[in-house]
Amino acid sequence: MNPVARVKALLDDPTIKGVLGKGLLALVIKVGAAVLSFLMFVVIARAMDEAEYGRFAIGFSLAITLSVFANLGLGTAILRFYAQYSSAGQTRLAHGFVRASAAVNLLFPLAMGGLVALAAWSYGLVYPEQTTGFIYAAAILLPVVAWSEYAASSLRAFGYTLHSMAPRDIYWRTLLCLVMLYVITRHIRLDATEVLLLAAGILLVIVFAQFMRAAPQFLPAFREPSPQYDYPLWIKTSIPMWGAITLTSAAQQFDVVVLGFFMSPADAGPYFAALRTANILSLLLIAGNLISAPLIAKYHHNGDHAALRRLVRLLTAAIALPTLLGLGILALIGKPLLGLFNPAFVSAYSVLLILGVGFTFDAIAGPTGFMLQMIGRERSYLKIMAASYALTIVLQCLLIPWFGVYGAAVPNTLGLIFANLLIVRTVKATAGFDPSLLGLFARRA
Repeated sequence: MNPVARVKALLDDPTIKGVLGKGLLALVIKVGAAVLSFLMFVVIARAMDEAEYGRFAIGFSLAITLSVFANLGLGTAILRFYAQYSSAGQTRLAHGFVRASAAVNLLFPLAMGGLVALAAWSYGLVYPEQTTGFIYAAAILLPVVAWSEYAASSLRAFGYTLHSMAPRDIYWRTLLCLVMLYVITRHIRLDATEVLLLAAGILLVIVFAQFMRAAPQFLPAFREPSPQYDYPLWIKTSIPMWGAITLTSAAQQFDVVVLGFFMSPADAGPYFAALRTANILSLLLIAGNLISAPLIAKYHHNGDHAALRRLVRLLTAAIALPTLLGLGILALIGKPLLGLFNPAFVSAYSVLLILGVGFTFDAIAGPTGFMLQMIGRERSYLKIMAASYALTIVLQCLLIPWFGVYGAAVPNTLGLIFANLLIVRTVKATAGFDPSLLGLFARRA
């Protein structure tokens, strides 16, 4: 069967058609989120000088990375276990997991934020001449981001695609953009601390609204008279998910913090602008993962391997081909895009292309990371991500002092390529097919 016929056969599948309906909505939201995210970081850059923008970049990246750590993998776990238990009619186990995960997600991010604040206080005592206000602000933003991620994952598991994605992806970014545009028009200069606190305040209001929207699904779990708990399985499963998603986030965010440690906030700003711009290339992969995760878990646990293969191959084609086109477009308009942040940031154009190659390779591999976690190979995924990020961080620590921003960008891309090669190999060995773009056009299924 030729490639065109294969794609047509996939599209004729009733289940796949249903996925595409949700996927189209997710894609629209993610495209809007990518545009708004880009605009948000542009207007923030316009409201402060280069050094303050660098501090904002470091604080924001620190908060995002540690919020993923503080989430304990519960966002991914609820996508798996709620779908698994619901499809099997195990309502008491589903309710038990919702109750346990909600309680942990409320408390642990608060504790993590407190530790970051304590670290900033201690650092300020040792180095009183250093600015630490933006670290305190990052400590406040951290738990709010963790709560928003759990709220989004819960709503997604309950089947509310729009309400899971739109609040943080659309509403938060839109409101923050509008406030920052007002600041610019009033010729007000903000520092990194003020912007991070503003972002945390707006997101907290939105998270509260999300949990209110999810109340009809949460309340039955808390009213369940005899919920079941399978802590050994949940902990055994969630720890690898926790480690893997933390390492994935660190690979995409934490290099800004590492760069700021070895160099200066002014150096971190242009790199952050290039990283956020290159991140546009990952939006299709993110949308595909969000929609496919519950279905992958469902097909795998039901033993429907044919449907699983069809779903993954369709998603890979829908993700990889437009992303390849996007990389070409980014190469053409990358300099003007960076110039929107700050005319001086055009110097990071080469860094933008290097990072773009890594994100594109990630898309070509398909939705493999989430697939390993949804089919019970989360430990294999954790080992792969640990090895690839260890390679990344070691190379960055060695190369940044010598090569600056290139010492951060090149290891970032090499780490993504290395990880995806190992993940595709593991999926082939486990599921019996190649999930990458090359696998879609292979002669044999």
